[in-house]
Amino acid sequence: MRVNEFIEKVVNDSRFQEWKKNHQDSYIVHVFFEEVGMQIGYYNKDDTMTSFSFENDELKITESEEIFKKDDKKLLKLDRDKIKIDFNQGLEKAKKLQQEYYKGHDPVKIISVLQHLAIGQVYNFTMITQTFQTINVKINTDSGEVIEHKLYSLMDLGEMKPGKSATEK
Repeated sequence: MRVNEFIEKVVNDSRFQEWKKNHQDSYIVHVFFEEVGMQIGYYNKDDTMTSFSFENDELKITESEEIFKKDDKKLLKLDRDKIKIDFNQGLEKAKKLQQEYYKGHDPVKIISVLQHLAIGQVYNFTMITQTFQTINVKINTDSGEVIEHKLYSLMDLGEMKPGKSATEK
């Protein structure tokens, strides 16, 4: 199913429409792509997120998860009119880019999300590689242009902190 078709299916569902009556200020901020389907995230004014997906063709609503933000900026709303490149087209472009620029860093898992960032509305592909690297590719949803791509070491992504054993408190 194409992205805009999926969004349309969600917003036309009676359970979503009932939810929306009580969340008129909420707006769509991401589409997360899973192996078995898609999940839409709506930002709520109390800095929580409500997610929508389908399970056995029935709308599943995951209410009000607190969101992680680095600063006080509000999450940017997705513009459905700017989704001209479909997910599969973006994914193929990201895979070709990986083969061209990062050969030898073959992905074992790809995490994909459609979101509106400061650099524009993008498909954001994060490829976890067998070499313990991460390739990040951002593709504009309107033009299909690659906005940026980078290779990171998984070890560089976070600060290592010593843990405690099960017997330590």
